[in-house]
Amino acid sequence: MRNESIEAWDRLGRLRPDRQTELVAELLRTGVSVGVCRLDDIFDEADFGSHKWTTLAVFIQLAHQESKQKAERVGASWEQRRKRARETGALVGSRLPAWLELKDGKPRLISDRAATLRRIFQMAADGCGHARIIRTLTEDGTAPFGKRVVSEGRTRSQFSGAWSKSYISLLLRDRRVIGEYQPYKNDKPDGEPIAGYFPAAVPLELFDAARAAMGARLVVDSLGRKTGLKHGRYANVFRGLLTHTRDGENFVIHNKGTEAKPHLMLISAGGREGRSERTYTFPYLLFERSVLDLLREIDPKDVLPTDASAAPSRADELRVRLANIRNDLAALKADLLKGYSKALADVLRATEEAEESAANDLQDELERTTKPLARSWEELPTLADAVQNAPDPEAARLKLRPLLRSLVESAHMFVAQRGAWHAAVLQFHFVGGEQRSYLIAHRLAANQRPALYPKPHSFAGPRGAALDLRKAADVKTAERLALAVLDQLRAG
Repeated sequence: MRNESIEAWDRLGRLRPDRQTELVAELLRTGVSVGVCRLDDIFDEADFGSHKWTTLAVFIQLAHQESKQKAERVGASWEQRRKRARETGALVGSRLPAWLELKDGKPRLISDRAATLRRIFQMAADGCGHARIIRTLTEDGTAPFGKRVVSEGRTRSQFSGAWSKSYISLLLRDRRVIGEYQPYKNDKPDGEPIAGYFPAAVPLELFDAARAAMGARLVVDSLGRKTGLKHGRYANVFRGLLTHTRDGENFVIHNKGTEAKPHLMLISAGGREGRSERTYTFPYLLFERSVLDLLREIDPKDVLPTDASAAPSRADELRVRLANIRNDLAALKADLLKGYSKALADVLRATEEAEESAANDLQDELERTTKPLARSWEELPTLADAVQNAPDPEAARLKLRPLLRSLVESAHMFVAQRGAWHAAVLQFHFVGGEQRSYLIAHRLAANQRPALYPKPHSFAGPRGAALDLRKAADVKTAERLALAVLDQLRAG
């Protein structure tokens, strides 16, 4: 027979008294004896129906009532703390974010950590991923927020003492860096965030720019999941943007040369991984230079939406939707206070889920539209020049990539070949509905013959009709036209 002791009854469970009694009875029937320290007694199966069992049943009810009262008092205490936080800005707890310290009873910024935060957000806004941010901070010797110290009697440290992807990701989502505090109740947001609760370590504009760049790095995989963009030694400006019209997959960078003398190629991901019958390639640097020159020649007035100022934005529509849901929530809570109803509780739960979804949609839209399209078009020529002329073209590519994704809704491409000649046929669909199609021709160098790079030219269907490379029939037409252009180049 096993003996088990219980120091405090709430250590066993917080179920209703009747269910706790059933649980204890089940334990006793299995041959386990239960000792209760506060009663200074041991109970076993032989005690069923005796005065000892009655004493235990009463004790269970009293313990449950005591636990319930404590929970109500603690809940009321936290409710008062949240109320004072909204009314007076008083701190809810004593634990502050890692970049703040308490001075004279008020939170103050730790200057070097605040500067590190701004640097992290600036790198994220420039298109750097978590791994690149960590590598830069580590190489520069920037101290992480928290040292590795194993306290006496413990086996691990509270802090790792090193930068990690999970912590960088947490920082880049944490709105406390801009001074906001979101009170929570039962793991759910309790009301609107409190602005100006903490000293702001990062300007709001930089926070939004970083979040927008992070959103631009996300792509949807074949299963509909959002995944982050990753790159190796060489940054691909078009990563996650180019769709191969033949198989619906992406184009990736592959180095056919050496590290000392790289020879970068765009290669169809489906062919490279064996998912497609054939692999298609095109010189990356030629493609990048040609596309950036073509985009630089576009007049933004020709592609920017003309009625954007007249029609309400999607963000405005999402704000109205969120406000309506929150009004419904307030009405449901008021009805529940008048009397409990399971049907009302179910509706309230569904409405809370709808509120969370609407709030997330609004945040995503604000991140996506944090920079006006006109301003993005103004920055494009400068960043395109930086890619070709800057001392660190990789950094310029990382800045250019999210900007392109904010301007281009989708890009579709295929490669056609005729002998040594290759043609990349590319179609951009810009935000706002406009599209542009181009053909970039290239001849492979062989037998000491120099490669020939004819000037990229616009590409359209018969009689100037617009082709849509999202449609299989138009792709076949475009391929016939591209091969005809290559035949002319071979003949000439």
